[in-house]
Amino acid sequence: MSAGSWSSLHLTLLQLLDGYNQVNAKLNLVLFEDAMAHICRINRILESPRGNALLVGVGGSGKQSLTRVAAFISNLEVFQISLRRGYSIADLKTDLASLCFKAGVKNIGTVFLLTDTQVSDDKFLVLVNDLLASGSIAVHKTAVHAILYHIDFYISSDVLLHPTSAELQLVGIYPDIILRRFPALVNCTAIDWFHEWPQEALESISFKFLQDVEKIEPQVKQSVSKFMAFVHTTVNHTSKEYLANERRYNYTTPKSFLEQIQLYGSLLRLKSSELTSRMERPAETQQHLHPDLIKILVTVVGIETEKVSKEKAIADEEEQKVAAIAVVVSGKQRDCEEDLQKAEPTLLAAQDALHTLNK
Repeated sequence: MSAGSWSSLHLTLLQLLDGYNQVNAKLNLVLFEDAMAHICRINRILESPRGNALLVGVGGSGKQSLTRVAAFISNLEVFQISLRRGYSIADLKTDLASLCFKAGVKNIGTVFLLTDTQVSDDKFLVLVNDLLASGSIAVHKTAVHAILYHIDFYISSDVLLHPTSAELQLVGIYPDIILRRFPALVNCTAIDWFHEWPQEALESISFKFLQDVEKIEPQVKQSVSKFMAFVHTTVNHTSKEYLANERRYNYTTPKSFLEQIQLYGSLLRLKSSELTSRMERPAETQQHLHPDLIKILVTVVGIETEKVSKEKAIADEEEQKVAAIAVVVSGKQRDCEEDLQKAEPTLLAAQDALHTLNK
């Protein structure tokens, strides 16, 4: 399968990834150029005869996920040991024997994916080193009899070397300390180096994961994704300066970048929820206080109405008193006017007599 351009390869791998997600646990991958190149490299190694891969790079860069996609493209099953309490070298031998039986007898193509975190004992790597170097492992006689029973035309278990090596590919992810102690992990594998994610990859990944954050406006997500990529690259640059000046390490990995995106989303949701609750709190308080305010207002209005009624009664009483006084005053005024009218002729006669005396 060949692709004429990155865009056509991207479209093809998207279709294959969708097919993988339909039959396996969903992988939420961003297929930027480096990721597509790694898938193609791993796939090419797995398609090669006795192709074993050694993936070297920092944790969280997608080595296991890309290996699963590459194995799916090649129609290979992926097997990983299930670490549990008490998992020993005998358990690993049993798992490897079953893998060799599946690959050599049943002719089922299988990828044995092993990471450094799954190696709880260095003796595990002795078996893996021997498997890579010779293509076979030491198995119990009962296992040999079982194999011969299924393939009666084979005369010994050593004949299984070729088909087993052809159908069983090993993909390892180990630190350099382990590689120096077990040379077959390097000599019998093709190495694929996983470097730091480039700027384009950081922007693509952050933009994809920000699509699931509902609190960001669509026109802002592109700027936020670029800023996140800028922050990560700036921290990487500062960490290098810190190492050069202080001789101390500050590790930043692709996993820490993904954690940064998750932290941003969780903080955004938290702060948005707090802001929304603060905005809703006055309205809720008003709704709770509304009945109480009505009761208080009714009480106050009742008290004020009672005061006004009392004052009105007092005013009416005073008005009645003033009206009674006005009646008395009016009567006295009439009496005075009557007395004046009666005395007026006498007064006029006295005035005339006075004028007569003056003459």
